[in-house]
Amino acid sequence: LLFDTNKWHPDISNPETDNIYLLCAMMLMKMSYHNDFEGVRSILQLMREKGLLADRQRVIFIFKYIVYTQEIDKKSFIDLLKEYDEGGDIMPVADLIREEGRKEGIQIGEQRGKIERTQELLIKLISKKYGITEPEKDFIKSVINLDKLDKATEAILSEDNKEKLLDLLK
Repeated sequence: LLFDTNKWHPDISNPETDNIYLLCAMMLMKMSYHNDFEGVRSILQLMREKGLLADRQRVIFIFKYIVYTQEIDKKSFIDLLKEYDEGGDIMPVADLIREEGRKEGIQIGEQRGKIERTQELLIKLISKKYGITEPEKDFIKSVINLDKLDKATEAILSEDNKEKLLDLLK
C-alpha cells in the first residue's frame, strides 16, 4: 500500500485520527529532506499536547529520524531537544549530533590533508624536474581539486613541458 504524502495536508490543530503518533510519524516523513524546522516543532508540540512525550522510546526514535533526515542547525536542534526532553533521557540524541559533527570534521580534515600533501608533492616534483617559481607554487597551493592534482602528479612522468603540466590544474 502506497500513501503519497505530497498531496496530503493534515490539519494538526484538528487531527482526524486518534493515532497521533502515526500522524506525527507520517508528517515527519512528509517533511523529510525539506528542512522544515517549524514543522518539526509543531509535531513535537502536538505530541506534548496529546501526552505522547511520555513514550520515551518513540520520542527518541522521532528525534533520531529528524537528525538523519533534516538539515537543522545543530544549536537550534539541541535547544529543541532541551525544550521537549521532559524525561531527561533524550539528550543522548544530542550526543549523536555532536558525534556526527565530529566525524564530518575528521573527514574534512583528512581531505584537506590529502590535498595539501599532493600539492607539496607536485611542487617538489616540478621543482626537481623543471624548477619552479613562487607564483607557480602559489598557483599549485590554490588548487583544491584533488583529481586535478592527482592527474598533474601522474602526468609529470610523461610530460616534457611545465606549462602543459600546470594547464592540467586549470
